Amino acid sequence: IRQNLNLLEGLVGAATAKACSGMPMVRVSEIGNYILRNVEIVPGSKYTQITVAMKNKGLRLRRICDGSEIKSPGQASVMDGDILFSRIDIRQGAIGFVGKDLEGGVVTRDFPVFRLNELDDATRSFMRYVFMTPDFKTQAQEASRGTTGRKKMKRPAFLEFTVPWPEQTTRATVANTLTQVESYSSELVRRYKQQEILAKGLGLSVVATLFAQDAGLI
Repeated sequence: IRQNLNLLEGLVGAATAKACSGMPMVRVSEIGNYILRNVEIVPGSKYTQITVAMKNKGLRLRRICDGSEIKSPGQASVMDGDILFSRIDIRQGAIGFVGKDLEGGVVTRDFPVFRLNELDDATRSFMRYVFMTPDFKTQAQEASRGTTGRKKMKRPAFLEFTVPWPEQTTRATVANTLTQVESYSSELVRRYKQQEILAKGLGLSVVATLFAQDAGLI
């Protein structure tokens, strides 16, 4: 069960790599750029802080707090459609798109804000899958510098990443196909996790039954 779960964890990324094989490659700097929306933090005002989950789990709310609780300088705001990533954990899949629910949130300098030139739903979906590919993860790992446990990627390095970039209609077709793959994968993960729970309880159940037999209870 555990081996199957590990296999499924990389299934979508592997499927994306196969689907994108042979597509033209471009530098990230050719399809978008960094966006900086400086925010002056004011004590007494409420702010929504955002963080990025690892393993391509997307963005999530970190907390809602008063301005007096934010100590890090250089805060910036995000908008729906922005790409946000962690300079420290991008090699662990900490990258994703900002949704409407997190629009207006603030982040520190360790979370650069990037925006694509094309922001249609198909392109957004396509790029989310590209972030899951082994090649993208390898580029993130190689671009991160520093000692173990303290590696961090410099901002210019991200602009040099190469990604598959076909025409928009192809991006839409591939994204639709990968959405189905992801759906199937999620269903299999759900089933295997149910089996894992049952398997963990099986040993105790067997022991309890044997004990009851020896005690003459059954």
